Amino acid sequence: MHGKGKMTWPDQSRYEGDFNKGKAAGHGVEYLTNGDKYIGEFDKELKHGAGVYYNTMDQTKRQGEW
Repeated sequence: MHGKGKMTWPDQSRYEGDFNKGKAAGHGVEYLTNGDKYIGEFDKELKHGAGVYYNTMDQTKRQGEW
């Protein structure tokens, strides 16, 4: 997969955004099964660069470089 797309893992967490050679790379949104969400940059499926992590349990957000 290359370009924009969506991927869902067996635990039902998912990623929507940019892909490069089948891996999350570029800007995207990661939705976790516990309701948390990360919006930002990815490289080789890892959070990398500027982003915001939203924690649903304590209603906080963390913004910065990953």
